[in-house]
Amino acid sequence: MYSLGHKFKAPSIHASGLRYHAVSPIVSYFVNKKHITATAIDEEAAMKSAITLVQVESIVVSPESSYTIKAVMDQAK
Repeated sequence: MYSLGHKFKAPSIHASGLRYHAVSPIVSYFVNKKHITATAIDEEAAMKSAITLVQVESIVVSPESSYTIKAVMDQAK
């Protein structure tokens, strides 16, 4: 499986809800076979994208989903 590595240490204040710092075996497999690509997204940027979404579309997402929202917004640009 792919992970952030054994040396990764989350900041002491980490409230976005993501404590599992790896991906599922099937996602790891698809990344390994180059069927999909992985994208690293900064926590603050993800939360800002969620705020933008709620301001523009009145859709409130979970903190975990804000990472996906940020990736989609980046691709749309």
